[in-house]
Amino acid sequence: MSYKTNRPKGTNNANTFSKEEFFESDVIKKMAPAKRAILEQLINSSTGSLLDAFPLLLAAQSSLHSQGLSFTPEETAEITSFLTSRMSPDERKKMEILKRFGS
Repeated sequence: MSYKTNRPKGTNNANTFSKEEFFESDVIKKMAPAKRAILEQLINSSTGSLLDAFPLLLAAQSSLHSQGLSFTPEETAEITSFLTSRMSPDERKKMEILKRFGS
């Protein structure tokens, strides 16, 4: 799914995401119910801030792991794509560094 990166004029907070738009993705909709429930619980507790999102994603991965589950590469790519589509080029660069560090 391709995500919109343009914000309406007058929108000052570019470092936020729409929870509703996130859950519209076909990949997310097709996710196993147990995985989707964990992700929904964490995302719904989020403020919508990108700074908030990545720790929540790590918490979701940890919760899944404790149940013997994990995100598929496709699910991980979709989640990452959604979040990074809202980042500035500098933020994306930092994210790439963090991804390499975590690998």
